[in-house]
Amino acid sequence: MIQKENSLAVIPPEQNPPFPTTPLDIPQQRPGKSRRMKLLEQQGCFHFGTKSITIQRATTADDLLAAYNLVHDTFQEEGRSFPHPTPQRMRIFQALPNTATFVAKNQNATVAVVSVVEDTPGLGLPSDNTCGQEIQALRRSASRICQIANLSIAPAFRRTAVLTELLRCCFAHLQAISCQQAITTFKPGHQAFYELMGFETIGTYLHDTDPNQTPTLLANLNLQKLFKIIDNVKFGENSDLATLKHYYLDSNPYLIQIEDWIAEAQQAFANAVFLRRLFVEMTNILVDSTPDELLVIREFWGENAWLDALGHTIIFDVFSPFY
Repeated sequence: MIQKENSLAVIPPEQNPPFPTTPLDIPQQRPGKSRRMKLLEQQGCFHFGTKSITIQRATTADDLLAAYNLVHDTFQEEGRSFPHPTPQRMRIFQALPNTATFVAKNQNATVAVVSVVEDTPGLGLPSDNTCGQEIQALRRSASRICQIANLSIAPAFRRTAVLTELLRCCFAHLQAISCQQAITTFKPGHQAFYELMGFETIGTYLHDTDPNQTPTLLANLNLQKLFKIIDNVKFGENSDLATLKHYYLDSNPYLIQIEDWIAEAQQAFANAVFLRRLFVEMTNILVDSTPDELLVIREFWGENAWLDALGHTIIFDVFSPFY
């Protein structure tokens, strides 16, 4: 069963704004870099030189709690409501060991977050309840789909290279797990940036919890197509694609770290103390989950970790079908 986020009003197709088709090979038709790419470079978005900021995958309970605290605060700033008054915004997807959450830390304080969620039978993706039709169409054309979600940046760091650096982590992770299609959501004001990064807008919807009723856009990054086109970029070429190839592939420092981070996450999710603190003591995720969702989580955690994490701290009536 798919985790519900919020009820919403879907914009009828005839009311949808005319999204431009942005095939990834458009930059090849124009010599040189686009004005937008030059502007991003001038702003330092592709030159991450801030020594005080470190980028890593959050694999400890403290780092994950700090990350989801920032997500909660950012969404609350946007006027979004939450079903529980906890300081973290956590959903069932965060209980999966294959959900990768990357953070930017400034002097040990978490200042930016992004997660990569893998499409999982029984849980789906975070945007399934809002854009299920579009996502289902992607499932028919790709064997592995992911969603880039939870993007949250502290106000003081929103005009820095933190965003592009976190996307760099996402690209490295998506490549390592052989993801073929990656979706994400954003507000219309960010559409030009994401399309420059290779995403194509494929849908739109409204959250009824958004006081401004601003549409949210759904976009897809066809990684198979992107990598194929990038392979044709010539050495020394001065183009948007050449910039992306250099930043996200050729000089991506996270490509050699992803496997170690995956191993660290798997080790953490085998630790009952870690699981109990995150998903039993600090949040209501498991209590609020359906029996079908709990079975998925139990399978991922393993029998021993599941029983050790829950056996002595949860009211028996809640989880009795799972003992």
